[in-house]
Amino acid sequence: MIFRIIILLILLFEPFVNQVIAQSQVQNFQKYLIYRERLLSDFMVSSRGNEPGTNIPASFRNINTGLMRWGDATINLSNYMAVLATEYKLLKLSNMPVDETLVEIDNVLSAMERLDISAEAFYGNIHAPPFPNGFFIRDDISLTFTRDWAWKNPSFVDYPYIRSDYTEPDKRLNEMSQDQVWHLVIGLALISKLVDDTVSSPFFNGAVRLTLSQRAMLISYQIIKALQYKKCFNIINNKPCFRIWNLRNPVTKMPVKRGADPRFLKFGFAEAGDFITDENFGSLHWGYSLQGFIWIRLVGFLQIAQQFSPKGNIDHLFHAGSLATIGNIWSTRDLIRLYNRHHKFFFVPDPHYEHFALISCILHNDCPKKLNREKEKYERLLNLAPVNGPSNFGNYSANDFVFEWSSINRLVWPERLGSGTNQWLQGEYSGLDYMLLFNLYRLVYENGY
Repeated sequence: MIFRIIILLILLFEPFVNQVIAQSQVQNFQKYLIYRERLLSDFMVSSRGNEPGTNIPASFRNINTGLMRWGDATINLSNYMAVLATEYKLLKLSNMPVDETLVEIDNVLSAMERLDISAEAFYGNIHAPPFPNGFFIRDDISLTFTRDWAWKNPSFVDYPYIRSDYTEPDKRLNEMSQDQVWHLVIGLALISKLVDDTVSSPFFNGAVRLTLSQRAMLISYQIIKALQYKKCFNIINNKPCFRIWNLRNPVTKMPVKRGADPRFLKFGFAEAGDFITDENFGSLHWGYSLQGFIWIRLVGFLQIAQQFSPKGNIDHLFHAGSLATIGNIWSTRDLIRLYNRHHKFFFVPDPHYEHFALISCILHNDCPKKLNREKEKYERLLNLAPVNGPSNFGNYSANDFVFEWSSINRLVWPERLGSGTNQWLQGEYSGLDYMLLFNLYRLVYENGY
């Protein structure tokens, strides 16, 4: 861990050794290091053994209740992937050692694969082959997880209570859903495109060896393929089959309880998947997914619609934005207009999902001059992040939180900032949002993307 801190210090300060460094820049570098160490010691267990529950960041912890919560765990997993991929790229561009970051990328991909392999057994098929098929459970965090790992992470002693989808009485709540997928494509895309190291590892201890980038491609292909269902009909002696876009549990054969039907999003899923995989496994445009004309017109319609909505908020369009960003369906300029919104009409809008434009710039080499106008906004957000990590205990008058960093993840749930965070979601947060925005900012504005 000391080695990691030294490397990151060198990385973060190296571009500025011959410059006059503003105090805010120094503080932001220090905050990244603090958040990074805090993530590994207080919000997750990083382990090469890939034991159940390991390598998955928690959503939050609350010292007042002793609770740690792993909710929507694969969303946190995607953000962790994105942080690691961008960190790797920054290290590589600075000719710094990348070994420890590569180990963590290997760990996080192994965790994703573990959640896939164990899904069938979780739902009763103990004879399923130990090979991923794209259907995964959201997490495998047991009720005793913090107690079991307190020997490694001493801060866990203060958080004996666990809540996760794995521990819910209704086991169907732990099924994958399409919302987990439209988040996962972000982390997987950044690993696929930014992690160019040639190190390969055995694929589930088998003979096949894949690079980390190839593993991210395969995971992406499989999980989007899992959104397809093969429907067959008995017609006399013939059994014609066709694919429909419907997410079903392969054990129960039933649609998942939450988010089974992608509807118009199927074009976005296919485009995002094809971009991540470079179509190495074939196109993911199966069964009525060719709806590009709708999506091209959709972004223009939304840009007009958000002008007339209260405060311009489009809180529930993360799904379209993430898929359009990864699939290169909407341009960076469109993403700026829709989400960053520096233009004004009847109101001063609140920016949401401002990281999409940076990701589009990096992944698709689409960096319009207009993005320079956003630089100050990103700097302001980074400068506002609290030194010891984001939190929200619901008492703004006591300065318990910084508004812009008072959601579990402002890049995912900006509507929960401040008083928008319910009591049952209050506590300390991992800071994955800050770390990702910090790395994206550096890649775009300091490394010439």
